Amino acid sequence: METRWSQPAGIFELGFFKPGGPENRYLGIWYKNISVKTVVWVANRDLPVPGASPLVLKIADQGILGLFNNISMIWSSNTTTLVNVTAKLQDNGNLVMIGQDSEVIWQSFDYPTDTLLPGMKLGRDLLRGKEWHLSSWKSSQDPASGEWTWGAEKLGYPESKLKQRGLVKFRGRPWGSDLRFMSTM
Repeated sequence: METRWSQPAGIFELGFFKPGGPENRYLGIWYKNISVKTVVWVANRDLPVPGASPLVLKIADQGILGLFNNISMIWSSNTTTLVNVTAKLQDNGNLVMIGQDSEVIWQSFDYPTDTLLPGMKLGRDLLRGKEWHLSSWKSSQDPASGEWTWGAEKLGYPESKLKQRGLVKFRGRPWGSDLRFMSTM
């Protein structure tokens, strides 16, 4: 039996999925009403849970959102807080942990995988030390981080770059000029 959670608008669903077979399971978010499961975010993409061990997603002590099997914590939000928190899947597909006064303590949009949804960011926040980029799946059956990334870098004006194993394969013109793209292939 699979456990799934939907948000109020019914566009997205959070739950456990097995791409390509029963070997490995992942916690992810996907579109609810598309016949072909279209996963837009994977929590434990590089840490699959093998076999049929029971999985639980819960808020543990000190406000950590964690994915647990019967032995240990597989994945976590890597946050700690002393306030009471709740987890919510928002209408835009963002899984958030909300504290007092509706303050967002953690959000999946800060950890994009291979899909850019409205409201997500690409680039860097130097004040908070965050960087946002997309990373391909390893294969259609394996959501582990692949060799392709897409993001924005700032050297003067920001520009978009597609990289394969860290090598720039395609770059957009600086955002301060125009929106045409040029290839470095």
